[in-house]
Amino acid sequence: MELKIKLAIAGGVLLLAVVVIVPPATLLSPRTSQFRKTFRRRCEAFPQTSQRCEEILSTFEKTYVGKDPCNFPEEAYRPLFEDYPFTHSCDKTMFWSDTKDLVDQFCKERNHFVPLQNTLLGNILDDQKWCGKKSSKDTFICLCKTCKINTVSSFWVRASAEFAKYACGNAVALLDGAISKPFDPTR
Repeated sequence: MELKIKLAIAGGVLLLAVVVIVPPATLLSPRTSQFRKTFRRRCEAFPQTSQRCEEILSTFEKTYVGKDPCNFPEEAYRPLFEDYPFTHSCDKTMFWSDTKDLVDQFCKERNHFVPLQNTLLGNILDDQKWCGKKSSKDTFICLCKTCKINTVSSFWVRASAEFAKYACGNAVALLDGAISKPFDPTR
């Protein structure tokens, strides 16, 4: 960061101008601490795991830190779901497609169903963006490469598959009936 101080005399009045120049790289640098703070805060909201949040964060970061964010294998998240599996009761699993806002509102008002984003890992990572970069020990929340298969999309593919495997008893699905194909039956 560079600091420049300029003095000017205009009409007998001394003016002092301070100009702070912040390099763009500083503004767009990894925000590891910011990401970790959000991760911990959301994790601690779950009383059953609040004492293990550092351990959960460490396991999570091992999957992507220092790795290329593109063509990221969803299999990389398998250990995370093995170590921190879903724990909600049977008959409470709720699936959805293109109805997230409605599901969030519905489940907030009624505690009958559990969508993926209300589980431990789903809640922690809901609406988050993260990636690693080769040879870096940081978590990036901006400047992540745009690629079809990335650290975030791979997480949600693995999370959805594990959530579906965990479902037991009756499960509920909330789909958008206005869409001609509200879900992909091949996935």
